[in-house]
Amino acid sequence: MGMLIVTMMAGRLKIGHITKILTLLGLTVIPQGVACMLSGGNWTRLMALVAFACIGDAICSCANIIAVPAIQMRMPDAMLGKVMALLSASLFAHFDD
Repeated sequence: MGMLIVTMMAGRLKIGHITKILTLLGLTVIPQGVACMLSGGNWTRLMALVAFACIGDAICSCANIIAVPAIQMRMPDAMLGKVMALLSASLFAHFDD
């Protein structure tokens, strides 16, 4: 879904918007915490967690689509492979747990 949104908004997304996008990503955690604190059924909590996690994933895709080309354009050619390897390792480090 995030890739679809980015495709539709590709002309308007710029590196200057990354702080707003990351703020939105952080704000998706708040409803998840509230859903866990409120008394309600387990299914209600689960649906809130899943819904806001999906929204967060779409927002993260938008941030990734903005950040990676910006990093690639600013890096010297001699360092591009090393920097992208470090970026990939840091993005996928949480999958090792």
